[in-house]
Amino acid sequence: MGIAIVGRIAAATLLTFGFASAAPAAAQYPPVSEYSDPAYQALSGEQLITACDQYASHPLDPLKPDGVDGVARDSDIDALSAYLYCARAFQADQNNPRIMFQWGRANQVLNTRLVSQPRQMYRLAYRGGSEIAGVYLARLPPEKTFAELEADVQASIARMRGQQRSRPMTGAERDAMLIGSIVTIGSVALLRILSGESSWGDSECSGGHMIDVNTHEVLCNGLVVGSY
Repeated sequence: MGIAIVGRIAAATLLTFGFASAAPAAAQYPPVSEYSDPAYQALSGEQLITACDQYASHPLDPLKPDGVDGVARDSDIDALSAYLYCARAFQADQNNPRIMFQWGRANQVLNTRLVSQPRQMYRLAYRGGSEIAGVYLARLPPEKTFAELEADVQASIARMRGQQRSRPMTGAERDAMLIGSIVTIGSVALLRILSGESSWGDSECSGGHMIDVNTHEVLCNGLVVGSY
């Protein structure tokens, strides 16, 4: 035991004073901004994982590969590049807790208001052995209850109606609101079903809320089934 400890101390001392060779630097990949970038699309799974490590790893992560510096501050991450590289890296290796954490981190930086995907990735990574994922998971705000989510939906509806009354909306604004409301309503519907308050087989349907005079969502159990 004593010999092993002395050996580790000696190795650390050699590294500290530069007498041991440093770990080889990892390959570097340029920033990307388009999913359709041919060079990005041509990368192998191993290359995508290396790029994900480059853009989203944390210096304090024990799972971080040798030769990778990591990005200490979330605000210093190239969010779009990290997201694009890590999304495909996760597809290439879906059982890698380091990549799970890094994709969650990239997603959280890119979409600061949305924490569902990062929370899921941090949980999976932590269960897989990523200690730093547990730290990031603990820093997320508590999950909202069904009542809080439903209140958010009602507030969103009221805000949209108020904006519509104040001035005419452009087509792009209407599209953005419609997409946002579908995502929110779908989340609430899923929670309602999971909590037992509703079921997939229920036949009750109700009218949705007006986005504008030309768009009306049709809801069944909170799920958007169509619009006209």
